[in-house]
Amino acid sequence: MEKPIRCPSCRNLVPSGYFMCPYCGTDLRLIIRLRMRLRLKMKDIIKRMRDVVMKPKSTMQEIVAVPDYLGPSLITLVLALFLSMRYVIISSSLGLIIGLYPFLVILFLNVLIAMSIWFIISAIINWIFRLFGGTQTFDQTAAAIGYSLVPIVFGVFLGTLTLIGNPMSGGIAIAILIPFVIWSVILCSIALYYASNLPLITCVLASILAFLILAFFFFVMS
Repeated sequence: MEKPIRCPSCRNLVPSGYFMCPYCGTDLRLIIRLRMRLRLKMKDIIKRMRDVVMKPKSTMQEIVAVPDYLGPSLITLVLALFLSMRYVIISSSLGLIIGLYPFLVILFLNVLIAMSIWFIISAIINWIFRLFGGTQTFDQTAAAIGYSLVPIVFGVFLGTLTLIGNPMSGGIAIAILIPFVIWSVILCSIALYYASNLPLITCVLASILAFLILAFFFFVMS
């Protein structure tokens, strides 16, 4: 049986099933989200990343209901790994051999940059939505954008495979990425729509803005 929640305002115990304190009206949704997040295990995170592709609508609803940072962090880590591999492939084609230590340095910098971009974009979009009356939290925005990167990871992976066959085929790698970026925009729009309670068109425009910024940094990094 679900344990009751102690209201932070009136200190009364609130039975499970309440999103608002029945005694004083305090919003308890943040506390409920934090409690649910603590229950997420690695297998749940992996399942979310899989279901973003298999069952996008229901999975995005679940993600914004109980946002987490671990899943998006793993996704940006994998994305940074593929970008680092691109450096190695292109450098090798130019006759420059990158050893293990330089590769780890490049990987670390790419992870740092990717994480920073994810947080910056999330902060910008969250701030814009707040201006328009959105009800989402930063956690929800960051989780929505982070999990929406899954298709882009697939696109970057396929583009990296193309570079292995022909290191100078950068244009083909970019062309391969375009439909995956569109896919990511759709996923992000769905998630932001459920999180913010704003019109869908606003969420679509915000998602396009987010991934245009992301695309700019992606081209700089690659």
